[in-house]
Amino acid sequence: MFAAVVRHRGGMAGKAYPCAIHPILMKMTPNQKAKELYFHQQAQKRADAEGILEEIDGLVIEDIRRLYYDLRVNKIALEMRNEMLSRERREAEDAWQRYMNLYDFSPVGYISLDKSGNIHSANLTAASVLEIEREELIGCHFSQFVSPDHKDRFERNRQAMINIRERRSCSLNLVKPDKTQFHARLELIIVENDAENDPEIRFSVTDISEQKKAESELEASREKLRRLSRHLQSLRERERYTVSRAIHDELSQVLAVLKMDLSSLGDSFIPGDITAVEKLENIRTLVDRTIKVTKYLVNDLRPYLLDELGLKSAVHWAAREFSNRSGIEIETIIEPAELSVDEPRAISVFRILQELLTNVERHSNAAAVTIQLNQSDDVLLLDVCDNGRGISSTQMNETAFGLMGIQERAYEFGGEIKIDDLSPRGTRVRVRIPLGPAVLRSTAP
Repeated sequence: MFAAVVRHRGGMAGKAYPCAIHPILMKMTPNQKAKELYFHQQAQKRADAEGILEEIDGLVIEDIRRLYYDLRVNKIALEMRNEMLSRERREAEDAWQRYMNLYDFSPVGYISLDKSGNIHSANLTAASVLEIEREELIGCHFSQFVSPDHKDRFERNRQAMINIRERRSCSLNLVKPDKTQFHARLELIIVENDAENDPEIRFSVTDISEQKKAESELEASREKLRRLSRHLQSLRERERYTVSRAIHDELSQVLAVLKMDLSSLGDSFIPGDITAVEKLENIRTLVDRTIKVTKYLVNDLRPYLLDELGLKSAVHWAAREFSNRSGIEIETIIEPAELSVDEPRAISVFRILQELLTNVERHSNAAAVTIQLNQSDDVLLLDVCDNGRGISSTQMNETAFGLMGIQERAYEFGGEIKIDDLSPRGTRVRVRIPLGPAVLRSTAP
């Protein structure tokens, strides 16, 4: 135990009062002990100068006991405070260590920039993403890790953060020290630094190369499926055309000849042979019905009007057939009077119209339908509107394949489709198809 000796200046000259220093000093380093002893000696000198010993000489035993008790209470209180402060310091250090572990080993890289764009802090993940030691990263200007073609984009976002003080995000190509590039996504925020009165930009860095690769592969797969869909549609149209022409050219002619032969056969019957005449009429009726069905099949497979007279006549025919079949009143408006549409687009628009009218008949419970077909210099617009009960999300799912077919047919030419639910006044579908150079694809053999 360290002790200092205090000399009495009064009537008890030569008598020394040992003044003990707290035993905790035994746990201090030599430098700490020397510093503490120095302060204690200085305090004793100040006490001598203030005449504290003379005050003690006038104290009675009870006063000394009270003073000693108070000193011990204060000593215990100080020890308790020191223990509490030590415990809080340890807890703060543990919390800081946990935070640093979470910060450094986060799956996302974090970087902080000063107002000039220099890196002044970064976690281990950010260094790992950029494949550089963290010590080498600190102090560098972040733009040196941005690919040349994206430097302007990063600088615009950085300046916008400083000027607008709003959170931003952007995708950039970053460059590693070995000059390899990768796709990264940055989420930026700005933090005001009250101490230095300078804003600090903090952002996360996520390597999205795999995501970009997956998106690219997914888009390539979608494009392959679209090409396959267009190829299958082309094959189906070709088959429809072939079968339609075969039925029209072969079966229709055979039926026409058969009908003429039946008429000739009737002239050779014996007068009064009622049974033979009735059988002949039945056969004529069957032939007429077969001719009617044949015409329907021919037009359903590939309307003869579409190939011979064009899209306008085919649309009018489809509208009449729909109205006769469903009993729904229909109005057709086509402008201008003469349409100039290449064959592939004409076929797609006609098939889209057929699918839309089928959906109206099956799902809308409408009493009237309006078809508008307009052609401008660079676009073809098809508008089909009914006064039915509208279309819900469930019904859209039920007709999903039909709608997907419509979308793909429009997408083939860079077009688009928009569906408006006008409940309870019906549904409106608008199809927009750009008119470019004629597509060199024919479904006819």
